[in-house]
This record gives sequence, structure tokens and C-alpha cells, in this order.
Amino acid sequence: MPGQIILDQLGSFATQAFWILFILGLCIYSHELGHFVAAKLSRMAVHEFAFGLGPRLFGRKWRGTVYAIRAIPFGGMVNIAGMEPGEEDVPDGFHTRPRWQRMMTIFAGVFMNVVLAMVLFWIIAVFHGVPISDSRIAVVRKVMAGEPAEAAGLQPGDEIVGIDGNRHNLVVAAVEPDSVAEQAGIGPGYFILAASGQDIAVPGQLVQILGRAKENEVWIGAVDLDAATLTDSVTTARLPRLDIRGEITPDLRAGPEVKAGVSMWPLRRAFEETGGVVHWFADEKRVHAVNQELDISLEIGDPIATVNSQQHELILAPYIKHGRTMVPRQFLANTVAVAITPERALELAHQQLGLSFEPLDQAGAIRYLSLQPNAEIALTVRRQGRELTLAVHPGEVWGRSETVTADGKLISPHRRTGRIGVLLGTPTRRAGVLEGLVIGAGQSAGSVVMVVQAVRAMIAGKIAAEGAGPIGIMALTAERAAAGWAAVLSLGGLISANLAVINLFPIPPFDGFHIVLLSYEGIIRRRISARPETIIRMAGIFLIMLLFVWLVAKDVSNLLLYG
Repeated sequence: MPGQIILDQLGSFATQAFWILFILGLCIYSHELGHFVAAKLSRMAVHEFAFGLGPRLFGRKWRGTVYAIRAIPFGGMVNIAGMEPGEEDVPDGFHTRPRWQRMMTIFAGVFMNVVLAMVLFWIIAVFHGVPISDSRIAVVRKVMAGEPAEAAGLQPGDEIVGIDGNRHNLVVAAVEPDSVAEQAGIGPGYFILAASGQDIAVPGQLVQILGRAKENEVWIGAVDLDAATLTDSVTTARLPRLDIRGEITPDLRAGPEVKAGVSMWPLRRAFEETGGVVHWFADEKRVHAVNQELDISLEIGDPIATVNSQQHELILAPYIKHGRTMVPRQFLANTVAVAITPERALELAHQQLGLSFEPLDQAGAIRYLSLQPNAEIALTVRRQGRELTLAVHPGEVWGRSETVTADGKLISPHRRTGRIGVLLGTPTRRAGVLEGLVIGAGQSAGSVVMVVQAVRAMIAGKIAAEGAGPIGIMALTAERAAAGWAAVLSLGGLISANLAVINLFPIPPFDGFHIVLLSYEGIIRRRISARPETIIRMAGIFLIMLLFVWLVAKDVSNLLLYG
């Protein structure tokens, strides 16, 4: 058995390594292939076109070009004659061709990255499928072996329709005219991520925070999914405190173990969080707490609590002596929990705020689960037309969770997140060949636009600059490899789109620098001298190397701290 486990681990590692080399290598190779093809079409001399990097293992010269295979099977390289400073007079060299051909040769690398993204998205659309546009249901695609989802009994094909009774997420479906929400600037398509500094995922959590607020207003952070640009999408708003008097149901179940010395603090803290006033008696064995929702009287050691003039039996564990106070080992963790049902929360949000929310979908399910590590969750699934409720205990892992800060910045900090070990998706259908081309082209263009908008938003300070370096990209590719080939190709499309945009930066050694240089030379109608060009190139390469080292150090740090 141990030998089989080792073989399985080696097989998994080999699969992940293959996908890492394949995706990153394909993105780089396609970029170099673009330069090569354009140079050949322009009849430029190309000394070498190689697959891989490092020492040459094999090479054959054909029509003036050495086609080679190098030792490291990762990416590729092209050596076009006359591109180095001072090589203007090389026969059939880069600078002997018209400027438009030189521009085309430089831009061809970026173009091929866009084409590669389109091809990858086309493969996914035709051979894996595209989401059915009118369906938002989260469908279990894959259940990972040995994970909480498998222990809970989830199966591929199960449709997640509810979590802990919640059947809606926090994407705003509609806003009533002249409502509180409309006056606060909230509109349809807003995805509410945080309220009063707390990450939330369902309407019930939003209602509880607004109902228990001490202040008259609470700030919320959201992303407008319908915004024209990413910079405009991140926003904050202020909503008033909700009136939830009469909506409280006391939950007097025994909670988790409390360390000695806590005494009545769980009860006191719960009341103070809701703005209540707690009165302590001199003997520290009785407490009377009053606020706008509840009036509770409790004597330590007494199994009966009076709540709003009604008596409730308490389930308390044995007491221990701590100083002169008798302290229970277990106390009432949810003594004054705001037990508003998910259905009632939707009603309150509509009545007092004018908000309606979208049904639970894949993003909402993932967010709720990620915010509930180590908690028991009731998962409602639809299987073969029947609804089942399964108890699942999400594991706790390091991950990232998006949220919006009070100053309106979208961040994705590392935190302990919940994971149950499933791959979720939406109902799909396979596209035809021509339809797949249209879909692939649209997704490729959309990915490029998204990257451009992300760069603009980072410059504007609307989202945090938390991009991954090479090690982070490898780790993400390995993680996608466990989810299946479609997930890996989708990531490859995004990486290729990223490379297309990054290569347009006007910094050596990126293609954008050569485009700017050729444009400048077109204005002054001559080549710049070799010395300043060399200095600019070396300075740019030095800055890029510093950035590379910083990203690698950041990746290693994240790997050591968060796994």
C-alpha cells in the first residue's frame, strides 16, 4: 500500500509538471513563432529558430535558417539577423526592410499570443462545452478523492441549490425605485462582498450585520458586474441600520468549550455587539442584560434562563472553580444569535432596503464555502430530480478571498479558507466548430481587455497589485491540473492574453519598446545611435530582472507561509 501511494504521488507530480511545461512553454513558443513567421514573410534573414532553451541538442540548416531543439523543453527562441544595435547593414537584416514590415514582425509575437488564447478557448468550447446562458446553477463536475465532499456523499452531477438554507447570493437582481438602496447608489449587478469590514456571501449575513449595527449607517463594499471598466466597478456605499425588533429568536444551545475565567463574557460580548446594556450584580453570579431586541436574566448555575419573560432550559456542562467565580466549561456561544431565517432575510432586505438578489450560483456557492472553514454546513443538492440535504465539513486551507476595503479598493488577502474538494461548474453544451471559433475569438479579446483594465485599475489604486510570479503561475497551473484539462487550457488562455498585453509595455526587452523605438525613428527619419540604444536596453533588462527577483521572492515567501 505505501508503494502504491508513492506511485500515485509520483504520477500526480508528473502530470502537474507536464501541464506546467506545456502551458507556459506553449505560450512562449507561440510568441516566438509569430516573430519567426513574420520575419520569413518579410524575407528577413533568420539565423536560428529553436524549440526549447539552453544548449543545442540538435539542429539542421534549411534555407539559411538553423531549426534546432535545445536542452530545456520550455518555450523557444528566434534569432533574426540585424536586430542588435549597430547591425543596420547586415544583409537581409531586420533594419534593411521597410518600417511597416519591421513593425509587423515585432507585433506578430503579441498577435500570436492572442491567436493562441483563441485556439485554447475554441478547444474548450468544442470539446468540453460552454455554459448554457440561461442557467446559473452550480453543478458538481468532479469530487476529489479523500476530501470532505466525498465523505459527505456528494456526486458528480449534483446541483447545489442551497447552503445552510440560503438559496440566493449577494448579486443584486433588482432595486426598487426611490428605495433606500437606490438612494445609496446601489444598482442591479452589484455583487456585495463586505459589510462593516466583514466578508459576507448571502443576504442573511448582510441583514444580520445591518440589524446588529451600533451606528446609524453601515458601509458596504461591492463590485459592479455591469460596469464598463474594472476601475469603475469597485465601489462602496452606506446603508442604514435595519429595524429587526421582533425578528429575534433566542438560540440557547450549548456552544463550544470556553476556557476557565471567561465567566459570563460570551453573553456579555453578544449583547454589547448588538448595542445592548449589560448590568452585572455584585456577586458576579447573576447577570441582567437589556437591549432593543432581548431581555435576558440568568444566574450562574441555574439551568433556566428568562428571555423576554419566557423561560428557556439551558444545557450547561459541569462547572469548575476559577477564583471566586463558578465558570462552565461550555457556555452559550449563540445565546443571542439573530436567528432570522434566509427567507425572512430576503423579505427584510426587500421591505426596508428595496433589494432583491439573484439565485445561488457557482460564484456564490464557492464564496460561502470559502468563508466557512471548519464549520458544519448543510448542503442542499438536487440529484435526479430529488432534493437532498448533506452535512459537509469544509477543510481549512490557505487561500485568497476577494473583499472591498472601506476606501473602495478590491483586495485578495491570504486567509484561512474553507474547501470541500469539488470542481464546480454550470450546465454546459458543446459548441459547433464555427460557433466555437466565434466564442474563442470573443473570449480571447475579452481576456485581453480584462488584463488591460486590471493594469489600469492597479495604477488607479482600485485593486491591489497581487500578481503572481513564475513560481506562483506554476503553482496555479498545478492546481488547475487537478481540476482537469479544460481548467488548464482556460488558464493557458488567460496567461497567453497576459503575455500579449505585457509584451506591449514600452520597456526593454518587451516588444513594446521596439515598437516605440521604430515609431520614434520614423519621426526623426533615421536610426538612433547604437550607444544610447544599448544603454536603454541594459537599463530596461536590469529593471525587469529586479522585478523578476522580487516576484520570485514573493512567490517563495507565499509558498512557505501559505503553502
